[in-house]
Amino acid sequence: IARDITTLVWLQHMRQESEQRLRQLTENISEVLWLADVEQGQMLYVSPACTTVWGIRREQLYEQPASLLDMVHAEDRERVIAAATRHPHGGFDEEYRVIRPDGEERWVHASTFPIRNSAGVIYRVAGIAKDITDYKRLMATEHEQRLLAEALRDIANALNSTRDMPEVLDRLLIHIEQVVPHDAAEIMLVKDGVARVVRSRGYDSRGFQEELEALRFPVHETPNLRYMSQTRKPLIISDVLDTNADTPTLKSSPALFWRSSAGVPICSRDEVMGFINLCSLTPYFFTPIHADRLQGFAEQAAIAIRNALLLEQARELAAHQERQRLARDLHDAVSQTLFSATITAEAFVRQWERDPASVGPKLADLHRLTRGALAETRAVLLELRPEALTDIGFEELLHQLAEAVQSRKRLDITLDLEKANMLSPDVKLVLYRIAQEALNNIMKHARASSVVIRLTRRDGHVMLDIRDNGQGFDPANIRPASLGLGFMRERAESIDAKLDIISAPGAGTQIVVTWPNQMGKGTTS
Repeated sequence: IARDITTLVWLQHMRQESEQRLRQLTENISEVLWLADVEQGQMLYVSPACTTVWGIRREQLYEQPASLLDMVHAEDRERVIAAATRHPHGGFDEEYRVIRPDGEERWVHASTFPIRNSAGVIYRVAGIAKDITDYKRLMATEHEQRLLAEALRDIANALNSTRDMPEVLDRLLIHIEQVVPHDAAEIMLVKDGVARVVRSRGYDSRGFQEELEALRFPVHETPNLRYMSQTRKPLIISDVLDTNADTPTLKSSPALFWRSSAGVPICSRDEVMGFINLCSLTPYFFTPIHADRLQGFAEQAAIAIRNALLLEQARELAAHQERQRLARDLHDAVSQTLFSATITAEAFVRQWERDPASVGPKLADLHRLTRGALAETRAVLLELRPEALTDIGFEELLHQLAEAVQSRKRLDITLDLEKANMLSPDVKLVLYRIAQEALNNIMKHARASSVVIRLTRRDGHVMLDIRDNGQGFDPANIRPASLGLGFMRERAESIDAKLDIISAPGAGTQIVVTWPNQMGKGTTS
């Protein structure tokens, strides 16, 4: 019997060729493919990629299919088992970590699909697993970079919202936790080549806070500080116990409990203003990534500290100038008035010996001088204690001011003041300073013989009106900053008040401050 089997041979050839192509595909792709029998729970096929992804030979999975669950990371295992229980015949789709036999941790994305027989019954399950470690690391890095950028932005906003040095330092310690994890932190500032700890965290619980802040570290004699100062780069000490050159210096610190550290210089222009040092109880904790983040944080810190230092310098300069002004006031006013009173009293003593009756009418001059000296002394004391300006009624302040001025210059000052108990401390202080500046200008420049000061309340407004009968001036020919006009305008604007200056040559000068007392703003009950 002869039969034509050409078609059969061709079909077998095509089948073999198809199986070969499938084998080439499954044997060479990077994903793991497997096929399991539902009824017997046995692996029917596992692709060679299991060695790359899971780090095990596929023969092991043929013998022990359940060993896959043993490789799942302990923190993910419960979730993976629950998902596998819910989807025993396909539909499993999870990302999880595995610990390979060599100890390496890898991320895996695994999915399963049901396979049905001709009767429509699920009898096999196919699966695919892909190593997504690189993707996870990339996403984690991107997430960390985004968090770092957001943290640095928030830090910049927080630091730029204040210029007070103690507050800046406190905020630095708070926000640095968002950038680099640590167990202890310290901020050092450098002055005259010596560094000292000005803020720290993590030492107080161990009783080292006061001792640490009492230490002084000459920068060029302290190896880790000298390195950062010279290189302008971060420094990581992986394990204090393993260091050589740095160990003697580090052991001089009371903080002997930490094992690793990361430090960075705080630089502004070409100057090292200080250092930020982080410490950890864990050796080899800090990484180059931590160092890069710390350096980015230090750049923000440098701006904030520089601004705070400039503010402190400005305050010190203002305080120095204020002390000089008070010294001039004491010399020009109080001391001269007391000197005049002393001369007058001595003359009265001599005159008393010759003609006692003529002394009595002249005692008023001596009384005027002594009262003037007392008023000037009070005015200087108020300058030394500005908060006292807000404790005294505004009318009394103007009376004292007028009396102090009259002790220095024969000037008729008339006060017409309505009660102003509604003024808040800020408004009261501004109006007092403007009145003080106006009277100083009158004494120095106006050549006036009389001054009238009025304080009135009309239609919800408070008006301070100061006018003299002096020589006046042309406002158009006077620079805005001359005669203290810029000072008075800035003061008025600080409380939303309006300042008007009315003057003409030979017609005296009038200064009017109008403050809108809107809805009780700036008032006290």
